[in-house]
Amino acid sequence: MTNISVIIVAGGSGTRMGAAVPKQFLPLEEEETILEATLRRFLAALPDSEIVVVLPAAETERWREICRQRGISETHRLCSGGATRFESVRNGIAALGPCDYIAVHDGVRPLVTERLIHTCVATAERYGTAVPAIRPADSFRRVDATTGKSRPVDRETLRAVQTPQVFRADLLRRAYKADYRPEFTDDASVVEANGEQVTLCEGERTNIKITSPADLLIARILRHAGTGKDGQPMKRRTTVKDTFRTFDYGRMDRRAARLTVCWLLLLAAILAAVWFFWGEGATSRHGPSPCSGQSSCSTSCPFPAGWWWAIRRWKYAVSWR
Repeated sequence: MTNISVIIVAGGSGTRMGAAVPKQFLPLEEEETILEATLRRFLAALPDSEIVVVLPAAETERWREICRQRGISETHRLCSGGATRFESVRNGIAALGPCDYIAVHDGVRPLVTERLIHTCVATAERYGTAVPAIRPADSFRRVDATTGKSRPVDRETLRAVQTPQVFRADLLRRAYKADYRPEFTDDASVVEANGEQVTLCEGERTNIKITSPADLLIARILRHAGTGKDGQPMKRRTTVKDTFRTFDYGRMDRRAARLTVCWLLLLAAILAAVWFFWGEGATSRHGPSPCSGQSSCSTSCPFPAGWWWAIRRWKYAVSWR
């Protein structure tokens, strides 16, 4: 049986996210961080594989505490990252034991499915390399750095690259002996620079990389509506609590979201009152109130005719539910 090792790279600081903690520790679910969700996908897809999680040295203790609380401390090993992704992956490779293939995955792609993981492994077993990619849906233009002029690019010739990227272990180890170059944006570029051919396989549009608050919002919605281990919809209904959790970058943000909703509801009620109960003349516009003609009714009646009209309209609407 093929011996596969996994490197989950989570060595970034998450400055683009603008959160108080690195993005990999933000909650994807109420009781599950982004990195934990990613790790669980690989534990389910490749249960017998060696897994190394690469983290910034300053964040290893935070992750150890999360693992102790969740009971997943024994499922993987930790490794300190470097100043660049290239250095982090190289450190992860050095921490691995002997294996036939190595899969490298971004720690902030928690929606990767077991089906995609197995597809990448099968492709690498056949061709030696496997890089998941998808056709772009947007249009693109190439901009000249000198003149600022742009021209269209045929998107049929472009692919958006994802992870996990799987390689024969000897190819990847040899490629990462090179010195770092700025054009090394992923593992495929490192292997290709070493003279190897890279093979693409079909990726998944839901396998997004979380780098901004908007990405996190989309990932939470996808998770709630979500894709299960094999890419099929999970049998789970989205609740009102899930909606608030979608905006939960922190406890204060959740309170702010709830307060905003309350104020919007109050404003809607005030506008409705102005619309229905605009004062004198309500009787002529909406008809007499139910208490018309009774001795208790007078100009000082606390229930203007407009109110009764509104109540009747509400009952009529409810009767159609």
